[in-house]
Amino acid sequence: MADDRQAGFFLWETVVLSFLLMAMAVTAGMYVKAAEVKTATAAQGGADFIARAEFAYAEAWLERNGSLPESMTYLGNGDDLQQNGIRYEVTAQTWAEGGLWQMTVEISWEAEHGQGRRVYKRYLARHS
Repeated sequence: MADDRQAGFFLWETVVLSFLLMAMAVTAGMYVKAAEVKTATAAQGGADFIARAEFAYAEAWLERNGSLPESMTYLGNGDDLQQNGIRYEVTAQTWAEGGLWQMTVEISWEAEHGQGRRVYKRYLARHS
């Protein structure tokens, strides 16, 4: 009789430990996913900064020269393209459109958890 009760006790112990192990596995997976999202967010934030800077440099170029080249690489400091261990590549295309300049900046990067690419568009105008 004592052996029957003992067998049931071990069954419950196994079930409870199995649930705890599953909970730990899910928690570890969530932690890994959170780290990946943090890296991706940092990469996208850097790309946003570089795109805003490229638009600002292009506006200054337009004011100074009156027109923009059709194709450009990053106009700023090359050190801007290396942030948080992520290397960015920038290409820009421009074309005149009814007195305005449409500019498309494409930024791509490769980080330890993958790669990414974002495209930004803006109209620029000469102010003088």
